[in-house]
Amino acid sequence: MFAANKNFSLTWKGVWWSESGSTGVTFANTLFVPSNSSGPKRTNLYYATSTNWSSSGFALGLMTSTGATFDYSGTAWATTSLELSQIKFLPGYWSGGTREGLGYVTANSDGGFSFAVFTSTKSGLVWKGVWWASPGSSQVDYGNTLFIPADTNGDGYTDLDYATATNWSAPGFSLATMLNNGKSGGLTYEGQQWDDSSLMLSETEFIPSDLPT
Repeated sequence: MFAANKNFSLTWKGVWWSESGSTGVTFANTLFVPSNSSGPKRTNLYYATSTNWSSSGFALGLMTSTGATFDYSGTAWATTSLELSQIKFLPGYWSGGTREGLGYVTANSDGGFSFAVFTSTKSGLVWKGVWWASPGSSQVDYGNTLFIPADTNGDGYTDLDYATATNWSAPGFSLATMLNNGKSGGLTYEGQQWDDSSLMLSETEFIPSDLPT
């Protein structure tokens, strides 16, 4: 862990978590998901572990930051129906507030996807349901879409931008926005934001940020 300083330098804060491979939580079978699930001042660390990424079932644990190390807070979610190789975790303020919730996209059997949301509370993650489902027959499917959570309109709720390309290794993609409906939950199509014909999606990385206006 490094801590950022006001003079734009980094200070080494030591090793916060060391895990023996004999526990079953290894580098090769674990996906790490940072999230401000307790509020904006400290970032906690979710971690999803599966013995086989291509088989159904995994557990999502939570390491809570004390400001000096991580404390194990137990299993936040366990599923027997989803594959870790077919899920993308998207932390965000999906329900507003100061606690960052956990959205996720999963691949469906027809090639499409479902986007679902958990909100974070003092007692743990609370299921908020599927907010967007796209069939494999559409041009927006799991295999050709990059999902980018961002508060695009500055209302405190995380929206979902998404970039699609018919060929990730060829120039050209489209970027559109699904707008968060706020307290009512769910997403509404806001329209295409950018259509590029020169960049390849496989060589483009999106970095959402709160920039001065």
